This record gives sequence, C-alpha cells and structure tokens, in this order.
Amino acid sequence: MFDKAEIKKLTPAQLRQLTDKTPPKNPPNAKPIEPIYKGETAVLIATGPSLSDEQLDIVKEQHEAGNCRVITFNNVYERAPYTDLHLSCDAPWWRWYYPRSPALQDLPCPKYTWFPDLAKKFKIDYIRGEIKPGLSRDPGVVRINHGSSPMCINLAVHYGFKKLLLIGHDMKFAPDYNAARRNPGSTPRHYFGEYPGPLQHWPSVKVGLSKPGVIDGMIETYAAMVPDLKEIGMEIVNCTPGSALTVFPMSTLEKEFSK
Repeated sequence: MFDKAEIKKLTPAQLRQLTDKTPPKNPPNAKPIEPIYKGETAVLIATGPSLSDEQLDIVKEQHEAGNCRVITFNNVYERAPYTDLHLSCDAPWWRWYYPRSPALQDLPCPKYTWFPDLAKKFKIDYIRGEIKPGLSRDPGVVRINHGSSPMCINLAVHYGFKKLLLIGHDMKFAPDYNAARRNPGSTPRHYFGEYPGPLQHWPSVKVGLSKPGVIDGMIETYAAMVPDLKEIGMEIVNCTPGSALTVFPMSTLEKEFSK
C-alpha cells in the first residue's frame, strides 16, 4: 500500500482529487450513536513512533480477556485488526487506502468518516464533523479538533466509555522537524515511518514553541477537552512512554490493567 511508484503514475488531476481536503458543505445529520459500551475501558492506539510490540501484546491479551475495547485510526488497524472502532479524519487517507486494502474493507467493526460522499462511496459509517473546540454532546456529531485522535475521543464519549488509555500518543516530532520545508526531521513521525508523499501530514497547529518538535497546538486542543471530560465523567490516562502530552495523568498499561 506504500507504493511510491503507483503514486508517481498519478496525473496532476488525479493527485488533486486524491489530496482534496475540502470540508463537506451542508453535511447531513448522522444517525445518533448508542452508548453500547457504557462504563467500559478502551485503549486508543495512535501512530506515534513509541508504539511497541510489547504494548500491542498487552492490549491484545487484555482485549481477548474482555478487559478492554480497542479504538484505532489510520494505519493502526494493521497492528490491531481486532479493533472495535476505526476512524480516519483524513479524506485522502480513505481514498488511497480503502480501495487497496482488503483487510481494511473487511474490518469487522464500524469505520467512521466525516465525509458523507466517502461514506456513501465505500459503504462505511458516517459521523457529522464540527469545527469547534472541546467535545460535542450530540451523539451524531464529533468535533474535528485538528485530527483523528481527538475525534476518536469524542466518538468514545458517545459510545459511553468510562476510561480511555492512550498509547502511541507521543505528541512530538524530531527537534529538526520543519513543516515549511516539508522535512519530517531526523526521526520517524510514525511507528511505520512516513505516509506516501502526497498523504504526509503537515499540521496547521503550532509546533516547537515549548520545545523543538513538540506539537504544542495539539496539546492545547487536548487541554481544551479536560473541562468537558470532567463534566462527562470520562477518565483519560496517557500510557505513552516519553509523551509530551501531559494534560492527562501519565501511567503504563501494566499499572492500569493491574488495578
């Protein structure tokens, strides 16, 4: 699926169509999500480079034991094909990967996009997206908040989860990351390296204000969720080693599953 040769064969018109991120105009309402996982714990797995086989082994073991659900986004489904919910914020991601991945097509769980045309085309699940800070309480709406992980948190709220454990949420790039030059830096941004060139993410949020490479704008986005999370009664614990995302309590999977 990371076929650079195939990407290079695309015409300029095909590339524009692939990478179009224009938000949907007048999006329809979505079917309200039922809180079928009320009171349960989920592990939300992101694509950060700290994601390890050891962590995934723990998650799989706990999932099989019935101690947690799993939420994935973007390419993480490849590492956790037993996921209970899958989402991608990115329209180009769906356009590129869905037609090329039988495993993604056959994923036996809800697969969410906030683009109604893609939901119809690929017969996947639609959730209405809203560009506002914090968390939506409307069970048919999630707030975009600059990315798939924040959307997944809002999705988890609607499904009724009581606790989320985060892994792969490093929230920092290499110190020499430079978006203006389209330079991801000297260390990988994701556990798999980088997306194909046209699909690479260059966040519009602030990066490197507190420390070089730290994704400060995304951290602010998560911080804005904290009051809503307290009111809703959802606990989030970041189990990502070395993460710059410290607005949530820090721990490890081992400690959290031993409670």
